[in-house]
Amino acid sequence: MQQRWMGFRSLALGLALAAGAAAASCAGDSKEDPPPPPPHNDGPTPKECGDLTCEGVEVPIKGYDPLEPCCADNGECGLDSTFLASFGISFGEACQAKNQPGATGHGCPDSAKPMIPNLPINVDPFKGCCRLDTHTCGYELNELVGLIKVDLGCVDSTPFLDGGTAMECDPGEGAGGAGP
Repeated sequence: MQQRWMGFRSLALGLALAAGAAAASCAGDSKEDPPPPPPHNDGPTPKECGDLTCEGVEVPIKGYDPLEPCCADNGECGLDSTFLASFGISFGEACQAKNQPGATGHGCPDSAKPMIPNLPINVDPFKGCCRLDTHTCGYELNELVGLIKVDLGCVDSTPFLDGGTAMECDPGEGAGGAGP
């Protein structure tokens, strides 16, 4: 499981280094001109999915590309999840629909806590949720590292389980969605 979170370690280290660089650039009374801003990658390119215009997500960390929008199988807006492979998470369908419905809890455990030693950033486990479409446990994947809003909702937990299968659950009647 620790290998899965190595990508989070890289992302968290990038965040810590960026924060340290920002703090260092604000310290002192230098008479020199400030360094030029880093080159900014172009933002994600909107994608048309039927009548919808789907937006991607900017990643506020130097060196990371934006998360591109895609059209999910159901015709709704989604995000290309291939970026999660660097965190050891690979979904069967690369295009993950946004705001996947699910009910928080319902006997579904939270994900394992990411192990990121010696870094000043805390990464919380993903909350467990019961997926309304499959009645299996998933994880609420709405933010990454508390900084990047992806709003995927209650995603399948299987890619997080080291080859295991998702537990069955009962969302109950009138269960709300895990997405925003």
